[in-house]
Amino acid sequence: MKRKVKVAWIPLLIGILLVSAFAMASVATPQEEILIVSGHEAWSPVMYYDSKTIVGIGPDLVKNALSDYQVFSQYKGAWDVVQEKAKTGEIDIIVAVYKTEERQEYLLYSKPYLLDPIGIFTTDGSLLTLEDALNLKKGVITLGDSYGEKIDALIKENHNLLVVKNPDEAKEVLLSGEADYFLYSIYSGENLFKEELKSGEVTYFKVGSELFYVGVSKANPDAEKIVQILNEYINENCLLE
Repeated sequence: MKRKVKVAWIPLLIGILLVSAFAMASVATPQEEILIVSGHEAWSPVMYYDSKTIVGIGPDLVKNALSDYQVFSQYKGAWDVVQEKAKTGEIDIIVAVYKTEERQEYLLYSKPYLLDPIGIFTTDGSLLTLEDALNLKKGVITLGDSYGEKIDALIKENHNLLVVKNPDEAKEVLLSGEADYFLYSIYSGENLFKEELKSGEVTYFKVGSELFYVGVSKANPDAEKIVQILNEYINENCLLE
């Protein structure tokens, strides 16, 4: 009888061990947690689409800061689409984003890590100020973009603006003469208009600057923890003086 009792315990012990192992495996460690990150397709060098994924300063910062997670940078469409997907949680993190009241409804913000200068790129050398451009000329902007709340407020009052899907389209519109200026990041614009700036066909002037933050979707249950880790990384690396 004793031998039978011992044998009967063996499958029970195996069952207990299997249940315990399954329970442990079901508790995800940070290394097993997957974060989908994305950003603007053409805002180099901070974030841009390289025909495979979103790369640049922003994705690198997020991956380095969140090294305990599996971070996948993915191209998720045009900038307005990226923001919509962050609302639903399909995207966990936007790698670089200006702070606006509307975006704060669905994003938690890290500390700022970069100052982004904004300019007007133009084929009209007579443009001297933002007010001249907005009031006297026809401009082009890209769908879903913000230029800071001050400039955004001026844009809302202006009805002489074309809205296109991306910077490449804006460049075509500007060079064709359909618009007199393009409102854009100076860093990105210098790359987009590299040849035209060299030849003098296009010039630009600075109209402002905005801080870049990492935006974490409030739909992610660990959003506050992720922001805390990002802030610690930004503090330690002194990315913004």
